[in-house]
Amino acid sequence: IQLEGGEMQSIAAASSDLILLTKQAVDARSAYDQAKTQVISANDRKVLLGNNQTLLENRIVELQNSALGRAIASRIDVIFVPYGNEAKFKPGNPLFTCSFTIVLCHRAGTVGAAVPGESNAVHPFFGKPIRGYFVEAMLDDENAASQEIIHAGRPPFFF
Repeated sequence: IQLEGGEMQSIAAASSDLILLTKQAVDARSAYDQAKTQVISANDRKVLLGNNQTLLENRIVELQNSALGRAIASRIDVIFVPYGNEAKFKPGNPLFTCSFTIVLCHRAGTVGAAVPGESNAVHPFFGKPIRGYFVEAMLDDENAASQEIIHAGRPPFFF
């Protein structure tokens, strides 16, 4: 009866057969209590792992939708933007390429979203290292991707 009601209180002296049976009952109760604790722990861990799985799946979707994730399956053009030029490279602003760097310009596309992180590059004219970040370029003219300089907002000198 004590086995069904919870913890064992005391064991009264009895014959050797009953003592052996009582020991087996105590061992069984102990194994049952341990198994019950393990089931509770496993259920808690299952909930935690389920939450982690959801977070990881959401993060994977975010990464697949980013410019770097999409670049695995298709062409993605990016433009290096030096610090100080951020105002011109806002999403939706027009992009222009020019023959001879600043003359005979035409619209090449629009600025897309910024790629997270900072990068270093070498200035195309002065050869000095500069810091900045990348933005996605939605180019109508794919040849514009090979230009060293792409202007944003407006062409230089209003050409």
